[in-house]
Amino acid sequence: MVLQNQDFLTIELFAREIMSGFITGMHSSPFQGFSVEFAEHRMYNPGDSLRHVDWKLMARTDRMFTKKYEEETNLRCQFIIDISSSMLFPVVHDKPEAILSEPNKLQFSLLTAAIIMKILKKQRDAYGLTLFDSEIIFHKTPTLSVPGHALIMNKMNEYLFFRDKNHASRISKCVEEVGYRIPHRSLIIIFSDTWEEDPEQWNNTLSLLKHKRNEVVFFHIFQKKHEAEMGFDFHPMELQDLESGNKIKIQPKLIQQEYEKHFKKRLEKMKLIFSRFGYDYVEACLEDGYKNVLQTYLQKRKYFN
Repeated sequence: MVLQNQDFLTIELFAREIMSGFITGMHSSPFQGFSVEFAEHRMYNPGDSLRHVDWKLMARTDRMFTKKYEEETNLRCQFIIDISSSMLFPVVHDKPEAILSEPNKLQFSLLTAAIIMKILKKQRDAYGLTLFDSEIIFHKTPTLSVPGHALIMNKMNEYLFFRDKNHASRISKCVEEVGYRIPHRSLIIIFSDTWEEDPEQWNNTLSLLKHKRNEVVFFHIFQKKHEAEMGFDFHPMELQDLESGNKIKIQPKLIQQEYEKHFKKRLEKMKLIFSRFGYDYVEACLEDGYKNVLQTYLQKRKYFN
């Protein structure tokens, strides 16, 4: 991919550049619109579309009925992106080529979301954006309007080079608040590293989203080398918490095994909680690259849908 302007990367330009070949071979998008509430059956009338005939009911009754719905709608998708300081790990890049090759967790999330937005825009589906740390910083409900999409892209561009420290995160609280704000039966796509959260705090939040018949996809962003495997040199070092600013001195060799065990247990717990509600949980490892992570998930989603 060659950017038209190497000195200034925009989300819209990035998404447009890679979209042409990104889903080649998929033929249809895994993100599909849907009919909302089923209302009732009615007798089939000549000229009605056969697409809505209830064939199972016909097999039982030997009469043709069509399904009637309250309304039909395109997909509504709400992107929820964590912009807390831990998402700046491992480093904030200033050059576009560095962002595209080695993005930090926030840049990874923004770029991945931009690709999905481009897919939805091509399908003429509505999408919105929420940015949060310990509270909701920006919120735009799903829209189809050109000005609305421009506002979303401009806001994402603002955070592409974000570098403020000491911003904590309260993800389950913020996602729950978004759940009250957006329409029923929306697709919610979340990007976060969830570091400060007790996984059990997700139960109430996911219960609310399930009650409102929303679909949820969670991209859990982390770096394998240092966050999952603690791949530091084996000598004493000082680590600093990006969210609180607190520092701690450690000897990696002494705690590596226990740390990796704890991290793996945490991932398994998150997977279990999301699967309990029938929601998608995606391990988004920085080393795998945003394009590979997303394409693997979209292929899987298309296959199982």
